[in-house]
Amino acid sequence: MFNLKRNLIKLGTLSISIALLAACHTVKGTVTGAKQDIKATGKAISRTMQ
Repeated sequence: MFNLKRNLIKLGTLSISIALLAACHTVKGTVTGAKQDIKATGKAISRTMQ
C-alpha cells in the first residue's frame, strides 16, 4: 500500500512538471509569434506611410 502511494506521488509530480514544461513552451511560442506579428504589422505600416 505504501509503495503504491509513493508511486502515485512520483507520477503526480512527473505529470505536473510535464504540464509546466508544456505551459512554458506554449508561452514562449506565443511570445515569439506575437513579436513576429508586431514586426509584420510594423513593416506593413511603414509601407503604407511611404
